[in-house]
Amino acid sequence: MTKRSLDVLSLIKRFDGLTLEMLAKLTSYSSEDLVLSVSYLRGNEYIKANNQDIHADPLLSKGIFPDTLLVITEKGLDALQQHQKMHKEEFLKEIRAWITLAIALASLVLSLMNQSF
Repeated sequence: MTKRSLDVLSLIKRFDGLTLEMLAKLTSYSSEDLVLSVSYLRGNEYIKANNQDIHADPLLSKGIFPDTLLVITEKGLDALQQHQKMHKEEFLKEIRAWITLAIALASLVLSLMNQSF
């Protein structure tokens, strides 16, 4: 999932549904750029159109309109939680690596100081 798709998914979750126009106002992305992310998210069933029943034509119901309210699905919530969990685990691994490095450097400094005395 791209950063843009993740941003869109997070915003839709935070605001309990947004339209493309609203997403464009909340982000630095244009509506045209957002269509790709929204299409990806809809294709993976992470989001769905809330007012899809308004458009009776089956060809039109698959489209993305500027006023189509997009809401997050359970699958989208799961994907967002999984990504957040993965990000948290990566962050903790990074912290552990820095702590290990700091301990190793402190040991090196102490051993060098003991040798010089």
